[in-house]
Amino acid sequence: RPARPAERVGPAHREAAAHYRVALDHAAAAGDERRAELLECWAYESTLTNVIDDDVLNARLESIELRKRLGQVEMVGMNQRWISRLLRLMARKPESEQWLDEAIATLESVPPGAELAMAYSMRSSIYMLTNQCKLSEQWGHRAIELAKRVGAPEIEAHALNNVGSALVDDGQPRGFDLLGQSLAISLEHGFHEHAARAYVNATECALRSRFL
Repeated sequence: RPARPAERVGPAHREAAAHYRVALDHAAAAGDERRAELLECWAYESTLTNVIDDDVLNARLESIELRKRLGQVEMVGMNQRWISRLLRLMARKPESEQWLDEAIATLESVPPGAELAMAYSMRSSIYMLTNQCKLSEQWGHRAIELAKRVGAPEIEAHALNNVGSALVDDGQPRGFDLLGQSLAISLEHGFHEHAARAYVNATECALRSRFL
């Protein structure tokens, strides 16, 4: 599993993606679960390096079929959520909404866990980006509550960022406190992506709102 050290050092996501790609090319005889894991890891690392294309999308679609065959409903929902995110980044918003609806429905069909909390947080993020503060707050707090209950600080950080950004954009400076909480959690646990997002959103919110 050579990609794991590259992931831990943070900046080497391109190296990690390359290792996963090599592993996939030599995983013809791997079982369904191992192949699904490799597809998901490669797709994730590729997305972090801003590779967002049909190959990454197809990796998620293939993983969904493998996870369905394995009866792993939560992992199906996780991949559906990721497809929603990819489609949004590809400016295919109506399809993105449909996939997120499917992800939430899938994840609500099994006992609630971290993946459902992340799907809720993604819904909150979309409402934040479309300036629907109340809805972003509602979905964000659902995500935060569930993330705390299941012990998922990464998702808590993501949701706090959504709600904090929505509040500041709505003219409520208290949102910066939530952005600060999101950053603190991210730095404490080494969540590089979420720490970067907290810095970016706090800066952009400050500039837009002039709460400097």
